[in-house]
Amino acid sequence: MITIVILSLGVLALLITHFVQTHQNNDKITHLKADIYKYYIRSRFQAVEVDTMQGIIKENDSKRKKVIDELHENIGNKIVAAKMHFGAIHHEALINSTYFQKGHTLLDEAVSDTRQLAYNMSDQELSEFSIITALKDIKKSLERDNQIKLGIFFHGLDKNLSNELNLQLYRMVQELITNILTHAYASQVTVQLNRRNNELILTVEDDGIGFDPQQINFIKGNGFGLKGIEQNLSQIDGKVYIDSHPGHGTTVTIEIPDAA
Repeated sequence: MITIVILSLGVLALLITHFVQTHQNNDKITHLKADIYKYYIRSRFQAVEVDTMQGIIKENDSKRKKVIDELHENIGNKIVAAKMHFGAIHHEALINSTYFQKGHTLLDEAVSDTRQLAYNMSDQELSEFSIITALKDIKKSLERDNQIKLGIFFHGLDKNLSNELNLQLYRMVQELITNILTHAYASQVTVQLNRRNNELILTVEDDGIGFDPQQINFIKGNGFGLKGIEQNLSQIDGKVYIDSHPGHGTTVTIEIPDAA
């Protein structure tokens, strides 16, 4: 399904190119072509994210099956048997016992929790999503198509990042690289993620055409995709800094308080 979507977007991009060559309204068509290309790049990032998560599930299939079997055949059966015994006692005596009623309630909750644990195994596995793994996959994908050279560097990540933070960081990188591919005409991009003191520092640097930050309202987005990043950062007390000059590329630095 992911392959079909990407191929379809590729065909659509070719149609847009033809459309550009045969119509006069160049400004509007150029913007439309850029939007389609940006959507295509984003779909590739999303495909890598999905593939990474699917790989996690597949890798843990055997372990998950063992846990679910254990829950069902051992713990679950014992709890059900205990409930049956409690039920028999309930009808014969102790019907008004506070301790009995409390025990019965706790056993009901244990059965429910055990079932929920089995159902939630897949969700727990997805918590193993790693920005490091995902970015390595993106690097292979972009370099395979000769679109761009992507360098990725990590330092100080000896402690695991939360699933939520992994996904937030990945989507920020996704947006920044999408912008680079769409606007910067860069050949080299470097992504660095470092833990320093009590902060996570994400830096995305390109060797593209650059621009004058004073001429563009980054905070309002203005087509450069930073509006969503700024909104996400505001929820976690993060900050974003942009350093760019015409003809000298761009460096975006994101600082996030380390709550890990």
